[in-house]
Amino acid sequence: MKNSVMPRRSERSKKRVRFDLWPSKRPRKTIPADPSRLPLAGSRAARFQPLLQSGVLAFRRFDDGEIAVLLVRKPRSKNWGIPKGNAEPQLSLAENAAKEAFEEAGVRGRVDSHAVGKYRAVKRKHGLKLVIEVCVHLLEVTETAKKWPEKGEREIKWCSPQEAAILLHEPLLAELCDRLQR
Repeated sequence: MKNSVMPRRSERSKKRVRFDLWPSKRPRKTIPADPSRLPLAGSRAARFQPLLQSGVLAFRRFDDGEIAVLLVRKPRSKNWGIPKGNAEPQLSLAENAAKEAFEEAGVRGRVDSHAVGKYRAVKRKHGLKLVIEVCVHLLEVTETAKKWPEKGEREIKWCSPQEAAILLHEPLLAELCDRLQR
């Protein structure tokens, strides 16, 4: 029996990764030194300038007419939500929402360029309660990836619009799920 020898690193076949297929990871943002500019819950900044985010209510249609809604959550969280993230100035809100859907859940599809609604919520970050405003777009999923940037960081779930309306604590999202069902 011959001993197999591991080839040297330079001799191994190198996997080529096309970086243009993966959205770039954002650098971690730090909290500004001036807290008066932060949209802290109850502050003037929170009322007039909340952190702007965009997200998608992603769904797919089956041949029999049934609809499934995509939900995501972080591993240590009990709450289900939608893919969303901070608005980036070089992208439209719809493009940003579609990018977040791919990064968080590995889905692509047709995103509605007009927001179907918006809601405000409180997000905890670095021990602070920040007010965010989320513009929600519909995304009809046409493709799911096997690998995506945050695959190990989030749990995803496909469920009926009725179940999604129950699991999503935001009234606007529950209403949108009800509309999808009709």
